[in-house]
Amino acid sequence: MNNCLSQMEQFPVKVHDFPSGNGSGGSFSLNRGSQALKFFNTHQLKCQLQRHPDCANVKQWKGGPVKIDPLALVQAIERYLVVRGYGRVREDDEDSDDDGSDEEIDESLAAQFLNSGNVRHRLQFYIGEHLLPYNMTVYQAVRQFSVQAEDERESTDDESNPLGRAGIWTKTHTIWYKPVREDEESSKDCVGGKRGRAQTAPTKTSPRNAKKHDELWHDGVCPSVANPLEVYLIPTPPENITFEDPSLDVILLLRVLHAISRYWYYLYDNAMCKEIIPTSEFINSKLTAKANRQLQDPLVIMTGNIPTWLTELGKTW
Repeated sequence: MNNCLSQMEQFPVKVHDFPSGNGSGGSFSLNRGSQALKFFNTHQLKCQLQRHPDCANVKQWKGGPVKIDPLALVQAIERYLVVRGYGRVREDDEDSDDDGSDEEIDESLAAQFLNSGNVRHRLQFYIGEHLLPYNMTVYQAVRQFSVQAEDERESTDDESNPLGRAGIWTKTHTIWYKPVREDEESSKDCVGGKRGRAQTAPTKTSPRNAKKHDELWHDGVCPSVANPLEVYLIPTPPENITFEDPSLDVILLLRVLHAISRYWYYLYDNAMCKEIIPTSEFINSKLTAKANRQLQDPLVIMTGNIPTWLTELGKTW
């Protein structure tokens, strides 16, 4: 099965080549990383911030195109706009766009963003119809969703010289913003990386209240043991698998066989907890080499632009 997988798989690896001097091994990898970091420190993306066409209750940005560091996160754009008043939802009777200047910074709000890890998001951002995650770098957002980047994607499969693609760095990319709806606030990530509402009272799921309903603690009733095989013995691919590859069926079959080898003893009473086939037998050397090669590329790591197949396989297996 592993040999079949090695023959069939066609997973792409994004490798970025940088001009470098002599050296090999670890020194070469460090040199490539420094070259990529130097490039991003000396280049900026030109973006036009625009109020979303579906929104009319926040100020319209009139400052023209702005230059953004490519490794800045999308939430940095939100912070920049919110502290200047662009995150405040206006009432219907307020003036539309003439209230205040984009240079007037709300010092108290800026302090909240800097000092608190639980500031709720006020704006959400789009490129085209794509909602941008707050923890995505601007470079990755532009590269993945911008119309200009789409036009160039046909020739970027090998990623041999991505930093030389003039379109990304010379064209102006439009980023739309609009306020977060109230019914979405509870499901949004906080600026500090924590999930859920900020500074809420203890809920039923808190450790302090969980003991009140703990049958094991109070009644001595052991919870039923879930069979881990159930999540593997399914006729369809897992929901989080979105990539397509000729080897997908083989991968899913190997996944099932590995689960049976690992958890077979859940099917029998008093069976010895020992795997049938060593886990090392299920490791594919070709995919492992591809994954290692991909994760050694500094540009992919810095931009968070890891191929979908790698992240999804890692979470699913």
